[in-house]
Formats: sequence, C-alpha cells, structure tokens
Amino acid sequence: MNTKKFKTGEIRKILKKQQQSEHFIVFITILLLVTLIGLPTLYYIHTKALERKTQKEIAKEHAAIEKTIKQAQKPVLKPWYTYRGVAHALGGVDGKDYLNSIDGFYQAYAKGYRIFEMDLLLTTDQVAIGKHKWGWNLADPTSKKGNAVSYQTFKSTKIYGKYTPTSLLDMFQVMDKYPDFYLMTDSKGDEIADVRSDFNVIVETARKANKEYLLDRLIVQVYNQQMFQTIKEIYPFKHFVYTTYKQPDAAFYEMVRFCL
Repeated sequence: MNTKKFKTGEIRKILKKQQQSEHFIVFITILLLVTLIGLPTLYYIHTKALERKTQKEIAKEHAAIEKTIKQAQKPVLKPWYTYRGVAHALGGVDGKDYLNSIDGFYQAYAKGYRIFEMDLLLTTDQVAIGKHKWGWNLADPTSKKGNAVSYQTFKSTKIYGKYTPTSLLDMFQVMDKYPDFYLMTDSKGDEIADVRSDFNVIVETARKANKEYLLDRLIVQVYNQQMFQTIKEIYPFKHFVYTTYKQPDAAFYEMVRFCL
C-alpha cells in the first residue's frame, strides 16, 4: 500500500470538505444579511405603500365631507310667496302650540318649513321677545290676564318648564346660520303709538347687532293701511303681508284696492 498516496488523498478530501463548509458559511452569512437588511426594507416599502393608500382614502373622505358641508352651506332663498306653509309661532313641539321657541323652529325647519311666523311683544325694558300674549302664568303661553315682565325674567322662565324662551335677537342669530328662511312678524299692537314702538325696537335690535341686512328677510304683517304707512316711515321693509281679520267691517273692494 502506498502510504504517501493514501495520505495525499485524505488531505484532499479534508480540504474539499473544509472548502465546502466555508462556502456554506459564506452562503448562510449572505442569506442572513439579505434577510436582516432586505426584510425591513421590504416591510418599510410595504408600510409606506399602505400609508399612501390610507392617506388617499382619508383625503377622499375629507373631500366628500367638505363637499357635503359646502352643499349644505349653499341653501337657496326662494321668493317667500312660493312657499305653501307657514310655521305658526315658530312651530309646535310635542303637540304644544304658541311656543314661539327656537325649539319649535328646529323641528319645523327639518320638516321643510321656510316661513316662520313669530308673535312679538315688548318686555318692560323694551326688548322684543317671542310671546303670543302676557298671561298670569309666564310658563304657559296660552294663559291670559297677565302683565309684561323684564327680559331677564322672561328668559329665565322655561316654557312649560322645558322649552327655550326666545327673543327676536335670538332669531336674528338663527337667520344668519340658516340663510334660506323668512321671519314673519306678528306684532300685537295695531294702534299707531304701539306700532311705532314695536317697529322702532325691531329695527334697532337689528342695527345694534350689526344685522340690519336681515330686515330684508322679514315679512311684516300689517292689519290696516295706516299701520302699513307708519311702518314704511320707520324702515323700508321689502316684504309685507296684509292680514284682514282685524278689519271685519272693511269693504272688500277697499282692501283689494289697498293691495293694488
């Protein structure tokens, strides 16, 4: 047996195995490096792609919301005589009438009403408020035989214990928020002195609040020709409605002629 040859062959085998082992180690090392570096990179790229997708979806949602808001903020103010209904005393709530409360307004507005009649009286400190008559029970708008109270007393007394007492100024603020409705006045005094007092307060309320432009959306209810002329001297309102129930003895042709 050639011992020298045998030894040389064994050495070659050992060297070959060692080389293969080194190659395997290098391969594993490279694979680990690729894994350690590549996976986070791939994860980062994937995450960014998802973020971009999410941001696009969010931006799309925001655009849709903004579009809805813009559409909601562009209501159309139609000529008042094209509407077929009027919400009496700003609208009823829970079967209660004569509230003249902003709570009634919101419900009636949601139902599509765009003309709101408001009964107007003056408090003892000359503030225009929504009330049908002064009654002995301030919380009950249908009660009778009462005296005028101060604005503070009026505002601090809930209607039927839960509805909001509402002033003309409150409604001017609502008119700014909802620019597509009209407010119809129902002032209770038809004597000239009362008419002057009522409408001077109405106009001054708007002017002091820097809301005189809202007077163009008032529909002034008049009960006779003299009342109409008196109000025109106070302010050039654009809209009037002639109510004839306080003139039962007036000739029909005279009322028609006045309207013409």
